[in-house]
Amino acid sequence: MGLYKLLNILLNTNTYNSGMHVFKEFANTEFENWFHITCNCLLKDGPTTFNKVRTNKYNVTGKLFNNSMMLNYNSSEIVEFDDISHLQYEEFAKRTNSHLREYVFSKWIKAAVENDENYIQSKKLCAITAGQNLLKSVKPCEKTSPQSLLRFFRIIDEEYYYAKTTNNSLAIYKVPPAQEASKHIVINNISFEVPKSQLNFYTEILNIKNGNKIVFRNELRYSHGQFNGTPEAKCYIDKKFQDLSIMYERLV
Repeated sequence: MGLYKLLNILLNTNTYNSGMHVFKEFANTEFENWFHITCNCLLKDGPTTFNKVRTNKYNVTGKLFNNSMMLNYNSSEIVEFDDISHLQYEEFAKRTNSHLREYVFSKWIKAAVENDENYIQSKKLCAITAGQNLLKSVKPCEKTSPQSLLRFFRIIDEEYYYAKTTNNSLAIYKVPPAQEASKHIVINNISFEVPKSQLNFYTEILNIKNGNKIVFRNELRYSHGQFNGTPEAKCYIDKKFQDLSIMYERLV
């Protein structure tokens, strides 16, 4: 999902719109610095020519000469920047398309500068700052039970029963109606962490009635190459919690 959808769910609002960029919105200065350092790492670490070919799909080239950079996708989409040491992200985004960003620029980053310590630290600082500011904006949702969140658990207006069978067991659960569930299924805690340089955002849900907890982890990251488009907020259930049914009342 996009970040805007996550925020609308947690805050039970429709305020946020598609296209919200977590780093530009919550850490714009650090994001611009991360992009600036990335360009300078390319100049420093090279190589001055980058080529990648995937048979029948694409043939791409990147070239550095002095402070200039040329990106070429299949010889049909070409852009040149005169001085990337002072290039601003907005100009870069405006003059490139998804092909140039995903298959040339981001793959060049991965090949040449992904392990550069300056690159890692600038990306990490951007992620930490964005996490801190994002946390401030969603703190008001703690201890609340937004109706939109209940959709994660397939809780609807009507009560129903959920049966789960395996080769070795049978379980039957009562799934409460939304009006009842909202009284005891709440957002207990929100937090974030940046293990290396990726921003992970956590939402801990508590069932007050039975004491069970479940944690959703949203990985706020680019899915199609660094600096390509808008980062997503990919949602996972924390590996310690395997089943959403722990939020229900088990009958059998």
